[in-house]
Amino acid sequence: MKPVSFASSFIGALSLVQAAQVPLSAPPAWDSKWRFDLEPSVNATANYVFETISTLLQQWPNTQYRNGHNIVPITVPPGTLLYHGTWQHKVPSVPDWVATDPEHAYLFSRSFEEASGGWLLTLATVRPLNVLYFDGSSAAKVYGAMDAQDILIWGAVEPDKIFHEKQRIDDLCAWGKKYNIDGFLRMEMDFEIMLCDFTEGVEISSFLNVVSETVRGGPRRPPPGKDPKLAPPPGETKPYTPAYRALEAGHWHNRFPGETRAQLDLTRLISFYDTDMFPSLVDARYGQERWAHRVEKLGEEGRQRLLERLDEILAPGQQKPGSGVDWTTLIRVIVQRYADRLEVMQYLLNRTRSQEEDQSEDTIKEVHEYARSMLYPYVLNHVRPNSTLGDSTGLDWAAPVFEQCATAHTKIISSTLRGNLTYSEKIILAAVDGVSHEICRVVVGIWAHGAALGLDEDAELREPFSSQDVSADWTSRVDKLISWLDPGRRPKNLVHYRRPPGNQEIMVFNNAQNCNFGDVTVNSIQGDFIQHVAKEENQILELCSRLSKNFDNEPYYSIRHAQNLRKATEGTCKWLSQSKAFTQWRDVTLTKQPVLWVHGTPGSGKSTLCSQAIRLLPGVEAGGVVAYHFCDFARQHKEIEILSMLACQLLHATLSEAPGELPPLPNSVASLTPLQLKEPDNLYSIINQLVHRPTKAIVYFVLDGVDEELRTRSRWSEGILPVLQFLVALARDFPQHVRLWVSSQRREEIRNLLTDFESIDIVPFARDDIELYLAKMVYGLQGPKESDQKILLESLQDGAEGSFMWARLMVDELSQRSTLASMKEFIKEGFPRSLNDYYQRIFEGYPAHLRPLACQIFSLLVYAKRPLRFCELWEAVWCLSSSTEGMLDPDEKPWKSHLDAVFQPFVELIPIHPTGDKLEKLDESQFTCHLIHSTLKDFLIDQKSILCTEQFDFKEVHICPELAVKACLGYLLQSRFSDLLQKNGDQWHDTSGTPVMNNRFLIYAAKYWDKHLDTIEHPEQQRRFIPKVVSFVKSPNFWTVIQVQSIWVQAQFSSFVTKDDDDTKWLRRMFPVWFKEAEEGFQVWTQNRSFLRQWRYLLSHHTSPCTGEVDHIWTGALGRNHFLAGRKSRVVSFAIAPDRMPGDRVECTMFFTDLINDSGGEIYTLEISYDHLPECSDRLGGALTSADMMQSATTLRCRSRTWEIQNSTSDPTLKQEQILQVSAGSCDFDLYVHDPTNPYAQTDRAPLAAFLGNGNILRIGSRIFERDSSSRLIPVPDIHSEESHMASRKARYVEEVSRHGHILAVTSRMKLSNQDVDCLLEDIHDYELDSQHSIDSGEDTDGSDDDTDNSDSDDCSDHAKDKVFASDDDSASEGSSVASIKDKFEDDEIAPWDDPEDGYSNDSESGDESSDDDELAVETDSSDSEEEAFKRPSPPKPHGQVPQEEDEDEDGEEEDIRRYFRDQKPASHSKPRATISIFDTKYGESTLLFSKQVRLKCKLWASPPVFHPSKPLLVWPLGDGQILFVDYDRGSSFTRTLRPSTPFTRHVAIHCTFSTCGQFMHIAALEGRLPDRRLAAVVEKLELPLPPVHMAMLISTYRLSSTKPTRAPPALIHRIRIDLKEVKGINTRQLPFNLTWAEDYLYVTEENIKEDEEANASGDDSQLVMAPEKMVFMPKTCGRRLVRFFPSVAGEAPVPPKIVVGHEASVFRGQLSQFRRCPNSESRSIFFDPPVVCYLDEEKNLGNWVDSKSRTKTMENLGIGSLDVPIEGVERFNPEDDCELEPYYY
Repeated sequence: MKPVSFASSFIGALSLVQAAQVPLSAPPAWDSKWRFDLEPSVNATANYVFETISTLLQQWPNTQYRNGHNIVPITVPPGTLLYHGTWQHKVPSVPDWVATDPEHAYLFSRSFEEASGGWLLTLATVRPLNVLYFDGSSAAKVYGAMDAQDILIWGAVEPDKIFHEKQRIDDLCAWGKKYNIDGFLRMEMDFEIMLCDFTEGVEISSFLNVVSETVRGGPRRPPPGKDPKLAPPPGETKPYTPAYRALEAGHWHNRFPGETRAQLDLTRLISFYDTDMFPSLVDARYGQERWAHRVEKLGEEGRQRLLERLDEILAPGQQKPGSGVDWTTLIRVIVQRYADRLEVMQYLLNRTRSQEEDQSEDTIKEVHEYARSMLYPYVLNHVRPNSTLGDSTGLDWAAPVFEQCATAHTKIISSTLRGNLTYSEKIILAAVDGVSHEICRVVVGIWAHGAALGLDEDAELREPFSSQDVSADWTSRVDKLISWLDPGRRPKNLVHYRRPPGNQEIMVFNNAQNCNFGDVTVNSIQGDFIQHVAKEENQILELCSRLSKNFDNEPYYSIRHAQNLRKATEGTCKWLSQSKAFTQWRDVTLTKQPVLWVHGTPGSGKSTLCSQAIRLLPGVEAGGVVAYHFCDFARQHKEIEILSMLACQLLHATLSEAPGELPPLPNSVASLTPLQLKEPDNLYSIINQLVHRPTKAIVYFVLDGVDEELRTRSRWSEGILPVLQFLVALARDFPQHVRLWVSSQRREEIRNLLTDFESIDIVPFARDDIELYLAKMVYGLQGPKESDQKILLESLQDGAEGSFMWARLMVDELSQRSTLASMKEFIKEGFPRSLNDYYQRIFEGYPAHLRPLACQIFSLLVYAKRPLRFCELWEAVWCLSSSTEGMLDPDEKPWKSHLDAVFQPFVELIPIHPTGDKLEKLDESQFTCHLIHSTLKDFLIDQKSILCTEQFDFKEVHICPELAVKACLGYLLQSRFSDLLQKNGDQWHDTSGTPVMNNRFLIYAAKYWDKHLDTIEHPEQQRRFIPKVVSFVKSPNFWTVIQVQSIWVQAQFSSFVTKDDDDTKWLRRMFPVWFKEAEEGFQVWTQNRSFLRQWRYLLSHHTSPCTGEVDHIWTGALGRNHFLAGRKSRVVSFAIAPDRMPGDRVECTMFFTDLINDSGGEIYTLEISYDHLPECSDRLGGALTSADMMQSATTLRCRSRTWEIQNSTSDPTLKQEQILQVSAGSCDFDLYVHDPTNPYAQTDRAPLAAFLGNGNILRIGSRIFERDSSSRLIPVPDIHSEESHMASRKARYVEEVSRHGHILAVTSRMKLSNQDVDCLLEDIHDYELDSQHSIDSGEDTDGSDDDTDNSDSDDCSDHAKDKVFASDDDSASEGSSVASIKDKFEDDEIAPWDDPEDGYSNDSESGDESSDDDELAVETDSSDSEEEAFKRPSPPKPHGQVPQEEDEDEDGEEEDIRRYFRDQKPASHSKPRATISIFDTKYGESTLLFSKQVRLKCKLWASPPVFHPSKPLLVWPLGDGQILFVDYDRGSSFTRTLRPSTPFTRHVAIHCTFSTCGQFMHIAALEGRLPDRRLAAVVEKLELPLPPVHMAMLISTYRLSSTKPTRAPPALIHRIRIDLKEVKGINTRQLPFNLTWAEDYLYVTEENIKEDEEANASGDDSQLVMAPEKMVFMPKTCGRRLVRFFPSVAGEAPVPPKIVVGHEASVFRGQLSQFRRCPNSESRSIFFDPPVVCYLDEEKNLGNWVDSKSRTKTMENLGIGSLDVPIEGVERFNPEDDCELEPYYY
């Protein structure tokens, strides 16, 4: 257990906290309800305040958390010495710095001339100095440390002034002069004071000319001709330098009490964690670690509060005396009381994790006693448990102890002294109370729980309990407490809010920018939050946070509501409160009319009336809940968005209920995930639950503007219609709980839904309101006399006819007339009869010079996909007006005044985030442009030529959607977007250096360019646009568009699932809907899908540090013809098969394989196509039968290619090409492929073909080819001859092949069963002539061979048998370097793949004398019966008992691990069995040298045999951890068992290799650790996804015997274990980790990380596992592809490091017609991605190789990595004879 100091680790204070904060006042629940189940609110700030106060004036805590959050007045007492170092003998006459320690000041005692020395001025205070202290490292020149100072004097943080210290000190002293401030205390390496006047309050004590160690301007240079002295080695440095002494002086103040020469006045403290005073900082701290908290986002309002508070505490005569409480001592008492004790308690509980149940119970008792001892002063004599249940939540009886503990230190302060407390003291008191409360809640809770369990000394154990469960519970509580108190570990909050005063209602969302306080919508609720109410409240808030993401955290309904109220004229809509229909609908409890339909003509004021109605509805206090939504013609809201907004309003309304009045939300609702909350059914369920909660409140739903959604059928059906139908049914079924208001125009679709309910036609009432409105507006006109105003009013009232919109437009028109005559002329001309007439009149009156501009503006507004910001609209119009291609000419930018002229009267600017600030202070980016009414949009769509006249070309003034297309494409094709955006600080800039936020139309155009093209509906127009779109997507600008989408367009590259199809993933469409109908468009579309498949993961991470860095993508590897080829990338990459594009679709009868040679200089590829497959229906419906396949698929056409990877400046070149024709029968095709139409189907067999032996061997089925001297592939001499033991069908199955010279090794780890192989098909196999057509780089073909097999027998020749059994010695020979069995097993751990209890292997492999090995050495049984070979009849088990440790456990373990093998057939009749045959092919025929078969329990994958470079030695990992060593010259072998690194891991693959010198052998064993079986059982029962498997690699080096290297076991000399990642599944054909053996290093490559390990024979067990410093991003499918890393190669022509990635072929099952209208689309297609090579820059892409921290310590003396001798003479367990059992009690 490490020692703990309160300030460093406990509250390293108790500094740590959650993501959002709340006011510090203790909530009522803490004062009245002492509940143990209420954890601190995620919004608490008590611990922050406590920590920062407890560490004031202390060096280390303020260095650790450098961004200060306190401003405290301090006093420097008389007699204190202060020091100032300078280069001149002159007392400063202006503000300057003084240090509190002379060592600090001495650093500045420098001079220009070495001989002159420096000057050290010592001052002594002669009166108390009035100083202001900024905590943190407030003198450090780093961002954030000086925020408070800069905001105080400059109003904001100005990063470019971080080094402007002279200006900073001058401005601070000027500001503080009015408060008589003498200086400002700050801290860097030590404490310093910015002293404003060297003549006030101080006198000179001395001014000494001291020796200067440095010359001003830097360190002293060495004399000419002399070299500088080198720094001494580590450990020999003498700490006598001035800098060291200065640091040492600062170190004196590291911990409490800190700098004692400054006396704090905590009664006047200002804390920026006070969220009542500084609410704007809460969101700024959201999601930030403690060290990253800053004051930067204080805002102008917060700064004003700061200045006001400073004025209160600093102005002369304003200070209050305070309570006199010594807060520093009080905080120190709490620190000393609990810090070490909590650490001890945590230590005790952590011990239980490794203890057995009985030991754990003792520890639990000890912890309970320890907790009780902490509470001795507070445990009351009468307090006893009142329950026999050990339930930690039913502990109300212990509440008095809780209360005594939590209030012990502050009870009197909170009562008697409270009236004397200053505001600052109340903040401190709340912090102390908060910390004490949480500590006591946990400690008392643990004690009370233990007491209830009977753990007290005098109590009896009431009920048995699980000590492990109790331990886990207590550990969790203490860990959470430490986490709450520890700044390094803080949970993230989800949402924060404040309950407003009175009965106002508030709608709040995570990071919300608008909220509704009663009648007013205000901006940015960041910060005014409540601290803690109850757990149910947190549930509601968290659910609201998840719901708010469905509408982007923007409560649009409250924005519209506030706008409507602002536009309303006082006195209007009063008729509604007197309407009988409305009052009955609102007030009558059992009304028969729960739905009220309010309808009217366009512009009659329905939305304004709706907002007034909301004000008239009862709030929560009056027994009502209101949820509303406003439809908008310019902005469509989907069903999910509307339901989410309604549900959020209902949830927030429940927060206004008294705590505990409502039951908690059902878990089925509260636990819904964000993905589940996108399901409408779940949202309907939430609303249903909220409506039916047991309360008397009536829920009022208000829907306005429903007719706006009737513009298109899809908009109506996908948006408001299902919501309206749901709410109508809800109100009809539950009228006592639900009321529904619907306001709209009188449309048939709406009338049909609401025909059974009460309705109000507002037109008659609107006339009276219009008259009132007109009267107020006309009589408010400046100029006309009252008599003239009366005439104007009468004229307007006659023409209004119930339309508010018409009335407003007419008043606006009149107000623009400058004379009475012009007003009368306007009236004389006659008012327009309707809105359309008025629209036409205005448009026809547009001056000629504004008509083209008006056409552009209205085209953009009418067809915009969302409301455009003013700055976006301005940029789009500028783009349309620019005649210069590729750039926007500043001279062609339209005047803003012209835009304003066009806007009047049809376009209004609406602030995005309405605030209390004056609108003129907002810039253009803060407004959106809206058409004044939906009728105007309808008019413009219908009258597109309204601006046309004879003097203009039709296209210039024709309102059309093509202009929006032109604006988007033209803007995106600017030259400044031809290169990627660059990030500078927190902002992205284009190539011209302009911030993207100044180019807001860029984001809009990047998101919606293709959606605007969707509006091009005419086929001929679409054909004209095809070349333009293709040219655009192939331009470098489109690369920037993808970058912009990845940064700013949410979910652009996310995948989606639909409710109707759970198996299909969907992506957002990126091109126009009609684009892929053209051939060229479809090609781009397929290439884009392939690109997204590889790189979507990188593009979709909006919160990643690499967001927007699309140049990580390997664009060169996409292929030469890819539409993104040549785009900017940080790496050089190539596709290795340039004639085949990534993502190409190929014929479904195709198989691919490839291999990279060990040098990385060549890659071998093979493509196999099948000829003559039958054209029958079952090809589409399922796999062909074996008979069908053997009769018709007679030929495999195999194209082998060798590609040379040369350098980073050129594509890989085709070095050799060869075509082999192989009959399906001769290669035993059906042994490898179950389904010929899908060669990649799940199977337990080896792949159809594979390159082996560094590319020198090719296996196609059971046929083997080798390279001759010209690197051409030729068949090896037949190993399946009649004389060979491999002549039978099943024996012909081959998996791995290795070759060394003329020696060939053939292996497999699978014994095929009769069910897998139909023996009747042997007669069908055709072993006749196969032609190997060879095309070498395009030359003629030649060559054929005979491949004949005339035997079906499984028997071996006598010669073969003799060769096998002659001297198969498995014992340790005399030259062995392995210790004896006795010595090895005395203190070593038993290998886990042996029996863990008995310590031996179930398979005795001690020698050839074993009958079992004799039986399995060569397969001699003719029946091939699985029962005979592997299963013996099992006799009945006595009394139903079965042994618990033997084969069943290991078989079960094998079955467990098989679940993770994704490419393995789930159910197979075949069994694991290792078979190896070694042949000599020297004389043109295959002579069997050695053969062996071994039964296996656990199979290995990708573990080929390896030949020694010079000795007749072969090493092959068999399985079950066994390694076979074969001396093929002598025909002898022995087996050793490799011990895994832990008893709970299982070998997945074992790679062996020999050193070049042949003296050493290296083994890399890939291990998988299965999850706990109990967890696996639970997962299986609940049908949950499998828990991941933890992967590791054990790498061992062995020294071979110098005298008998082929017969003596090697000796372990070195081992190392690497922790790898967890995987959810394993592809055994392509393991998730690939190895590259170098001379000194092993490179382990996974999907995006490379690690190396030095594989030498030094035996140094301390070497590091290295990894590149920088992350290398790779294609997503690398997890399923061969990936190898090759380090750089030095020399005359150096080769940079590179990554070579193999091919990937994926089978697509489905109709391509769902993406394109293709009548002949296949139901199954194979899509192919070729191999690629990527060259890396050592410095830019990899960086240094650093410690990966992935090495794990292996236990000593346990034999891990050892090669153990199998134990001989093991007596096997016989269930019939050996089950004499007796009970097991202990």
